[in-house]
Amino acid sequence: MISCSLQPISRDIPDNVAPAIYGGFTVNTVTDGHVECFSFLPRIFLRLVVMVPDFYLSTKSARQVLPSEVPMKDAVFNISHAAMMVAALARGSEKHLENAFADALHQNYRAPLIPGMFDVFAAAKKAGAYGAALSGAGPCLIAFVPEHRKCTEAVAAAMQDAFRAHEIEARPLYPASGHERRACSAPQGHEPKTMIFLPVLQIIFLNDCETGNFLTKGLEKNMQQGCIFIKSFWK
Repeated sequence: MISCSLQPISRDIPDNVAPAIYGGFTVNTVTDGHVECFSFLPRIFLRLVVMVPDFYLSTKSARQVLPSEVPMKDAVFNISHAAMMVAALARGSEKHLENAFADALHQNYRAPLIPGMFDVFAAAKKAGAYGAALSGAGPCLIAFVPEHRKCTEAVAAAMQDAFRAHEIEARPLYPASGHERRACSAPQGHEPKTMIFLPVLQIIFLNDCETGNFLTKGLEKNMQQGCIFIKSFWK
């Protein structure tokens, strides 16, 4: 586990910066401008399946559909489910992940921008995923698949078919079987201080870069290798 301060690094987007630097599962807070993060490795091995639909959706457009205020019951719903997700991952409790990915704060408002979104979520879960969610502001969707169920390809295919039912083509991205925990080699004499598994980086790039589709093309080869090092953190 890593507890640290990212004050010099980012005040606005620690949720993106922290996973890229520390890897694992991170929880981040900003209090009076002070950024803190906590990183840990989940006790459940997960495969991540990212579906990249063939249309563009800017973060600005996705933010414009969100309300300025939300009902108290929706805020309570998300706080409790977020806490349950962290607890389940930290303790390795699969049964508590089944409903942990539910959301009441943004997905319902953004669903009209992504045809078939909830059908894709349902298809992923039916094929064996714990659940699925909108990756950041979209339009990419991400499913969280238990490794032991050996159903990554089935989940990807089910999500792709669900998109096609709404006349949307989508491209699946996920680590090749057996590679997602393999360490990449660092240059001789440059031992890495920090290792970043690519599924974490993939979410970041699909999440926030308006040129996400272009970036993912360049990352697909590394996605198959399973992980990547951040060069700036070599000694």
